[in-house]
Amino acid sequence: MVFAKYTVRLLTGLNGNNTGTMANQSKPQSVTKINTALAANSDDERTVEVEALRQQIQSLERQNIESGRHEKGLQDQLAALHKSIAEMEAQREEFETLYNNQRTAETRYRELFDLAPVGYISLSSEGIIDKVNLAAIWFLKIPGSKLINTAFSTYLTTDDQLKLHEYLMLVASSHLTQTWVANVQLPDGSSRPVQFMSSAIRSRKTHKHSYQIMIVDISQQLNNEKLLRNAKDYLEEMAHQDPLTKLPNRTLFTDNLQSAIDRRSRDGGKTGVIYFDLDGFKPINDSLGHAAGDNVLKEVASRVSALLRPGDSMARLGGDEFTVIMDNPAGADDVVAYAQAIAERIREPFKLDEAVVRVSSSIGISLYPDHAVKIDDLVKGADAAMYQAKQAGRDQVVMFTRESLETSDRQSVLETSLVHAVRDDQLILHYQPIYDVASLKVVSVEALVRWEHPTLGLVSPGEFIPLAEKTDQIVVIGQWVLETACQQARAWQMAGIHTPIAINVSGRQLVKPDYASNVSLTLARHGLSSNAIEIEITETAVMLDDVQCAQSLQQLKEEGHMLAIDDFGTGHSSLGRLAHLPVSRLKIDRIFIADMGLSSNMRSLIRSIIVMSHELGLQVVSEGIECQEQLEFLAKNHCDAIQGYMMSRPEPAADITKLLAFNAGANATQYQSSSTVSPPSELLNSLET
Repeated sequence: MVFAKYTVRLLTGLNGNNTGTMANQSKPQSVTKINTALAANSDDERTVEVEALRQQIQSLERQNIESGRHEKGLQDQLAALHKSIAEMEAQREEFETLYNNQRTAETRYRELFDLAPVGYISLSSEGIIDKVNLAAIWFLKIPGSKLINTAFSTYLTTDDQLKLHEYLMLVASSHLTQTWVANVQLPDGSSRPVQFMSSAIRSRKTHKHSYQIMIVDISQQLNNEKLLRNAKDYLEEMAHQDPLTKLPNRTLFTDNLQSAIDRRSRDGGKTGVIYFDLDGFKPINDSLGHAAGDNVLKEVASRVSALLRPGDSMARLGGDEFTVIMDNPAGADDVVAYAQAIAERIREPFKLDEAVVRVSSSIGISLYPDHAVKIDDLVKGADAAMYQAKQAGRDQVVMFTRESLETSDRQSVLETSLVHAVRDDQLILHYQPIYDVASLKVVSVEALVRWEHPTLGLVSPGEFIPLAEKTDQIVVIGQWVLETACQQARAWQMAGIHTPIAINVSGRQLVKPDYASNVSLTLARHGLSSNAIEIEITETAVMLDDVQCAQSLQQLKEEGHMLAIDDFGTGHSSLGRLAHLPVSRLKIDRIFIADMGLSSNMRSLIRSIIVMSHELGLQVVSEGIECQEQLEFLAKNHCDAIQGYMMSRPEPAADITKLLAFNAGANATQYQSSSTVSPPSELLNSLET
């Protein structure tokens, strides 16, 4: 009974455990306990009890197995449920992220669309505006509310309205972005060029296209392109055109001449090259200023251009040098007549703002193929002839000859060597007396500079002074002449000879503000009074009508210098003009005296000049006296003084001394022993110190 109770308690205890507990207990421990309990009983009851227990154990084991399987299934289902929930949560988060990103993208797109620096317009398949950004609104100058649901074509010019449909069809069919330049019509009636860049979007539902159009204002771009084209055109002009006169420059002149030669080489014709520069231009530039000089150059270009025939061309090579290409002349005489017409036009007065001036031209001519067949040789020949024209007295027309070329080569050598003339003591002064007509006594001497070139020998001033006038070398030479003349005058005075020395002064010197004071200081340094040095100025300098030039002359006059107009009659001035100048003497140019014996008109002209000069209170000196007949005519007509080869040639100071000493009643021997003149280099050294 005890065993039975124990067994019941054991079973009860086993049954009292819940399924979950049984399932959680290990099978080996339960069987071991039951077997242990059964082993403790040996009576007959044990058999029945054992069998019942065994069946109970099997039932429990089956329940335990079923319970475990059920619990595992529940656990698997629960795990699957948790997994599904996790996946759904992940999908929800992903969806929210995508949704937020889409909202952000839409906002960003709207911002970019609205605030884009270029205009954007969205069109429906019918070309109706459904979206427009701020840049497009600003560009079209129409409120956005008025643009929406309106036809885009109405904002284009009439011509482009017809092209819009064709353009949109191209965009739709190409599946690519297409560009189109059109003109937008603005509310104020103006139009502006724009560039459209369009793409098409095809609807899957309707299969229709909508259009996204970007609008780019290209008006500034077109302006820039225009400016660029203008700049390129300007550079092209600069490469081939003289900026002042708008004539062809040397480069284009060469091209034009080559073209003319090519044409004439095919048909056997001729080409004339006319090369000229302006006589008396440098003083205008120096005294009246570069603006006045530029006006003269432009007027020359205009006058000569008006004479050109079809096929001819004119060019400015630089400075005051010009060329004319005469296409297919009949011959040399035809070119000469053409050049003379050019010279005549240039002689006409030039009316500037503050003055009326005159210039002339020295013209050289070469002819293809008579003189040369190459461009360089033709130009060189014409240039050489021009220099020969200057040698002949300027205002001349000269045809090229071999002598012209030799003269040109000589001029090139002189121009190169001139800068060394003063420095290397190559300049000397010769003196030519000026005689009183009534007494035939020397009243003064004119200092004439000569150049002793180391290889070319003695060079006359007619050759190198025009070259010096082109540069500031004339100022350097002028200062040297003043210093040397003052030293010579002082030496003569120490010997008892008080003959004044007249020096020639260039217009380039007179326009310098300090010229008059420099003369005074130079005389003071040599211990001379103002009457020891007379000033002769060219008629070209007088006709400049320059304020500074007039001031310099007035100051020299007030200092006590005798002022004279040299070479009167060669510069196109007038006696009326001289009445307003502080001059005391007028020198008639030698060309009038030389022609006096051949022309009664010239005699009348000289007689008139003398009479009118005396009426103005001017003394008259006639240059170039070479015969008794000239002297008698001048004396009869009351000319005051004469100068020329008949009386005395220009001589070095040592050779002219006896004449001056005799004229002054001084002892020439005493003079020669006490009046040595320093060489030019010593003068320059004293000036520098």
